[in-house]
Amino acid sequence: MAFKNGRKVLYLQVLKALYGMLQAALLWYKKFRSDLESIGCEFNPCDPCVANKIIDDRQHTIRFHVDDIMAIHVSSLVNDKFAVWLNSMYGHCGEVKQTRSNFHHCLAMHFDFSHTGHVRIHMKDYIESMLNDFPVQFTSEDSVPTPAPADLHATRTSPKLPPKEAEIFHTFVAKALFLCKRARPHIQLAVATLCTRVKDPNQDDWRKLLRLMVFLFRNQGR
Repeated sequence: MAFKNGRKVLYLQVLKALYGMLQAALLWYKKFRSDLESIGCEFNPCDPCVANKIIDDRQHTIRFHVDDIMAIHVSSLVNDKFAVWLNSMYGHCGEVKQTRSNFHHCLAMHFDFSHTGHVRIHMKDYIESMLNDFPVQFTSEDSVPTPAPADLHATRTSPKLPPKEAEIFHTFVAKALFLCKRARPHIQLAVATLCTRVKDPNQDDWRKLLRLMVFLFRNQGR
């Protein structure tokens, strides 16, 4: 038992990786990567979560985020064998389940492979959830032409947000960051600027977040 900032703190030593901890995800990544490399997969130098292997003169691509995996090959038999391998390696922890379709939902993204030669990705449900959870509800009269105002980079002196509102600000900027890196790149400029304000947001920063949320409200189906 110890004290930190006047409060009692209990320190524990974890003997095994605890699910949800950053260290646990890293340990899993190292193991899964090693296992994939042991069967001949080569990792993409630009994305450490993408591995490739040439099978029957065609590329087998494996993309993953922790234990969510998306595998693609022109032959369904290749993915059949990959599923068997996954269960042989990790099935003792629980069955490795798989789904096959032209439509997939993974990490809040909807993938549509129904158009030959193209893949369409949207996050409409994620945006709808953001808007439902946001403490301000918008109406059809709310509208903005762009996600960022003209004074986006201006740092104005205004009252700081109370702790509760500051936490909400941080939460929704983080949600927007996840969104812009996957399906809405056109809001990246606004989000990047808001990210610099999460530690000490003020009323002016809140105004800019409101504008971004209104833009998502008006364009959530696009």
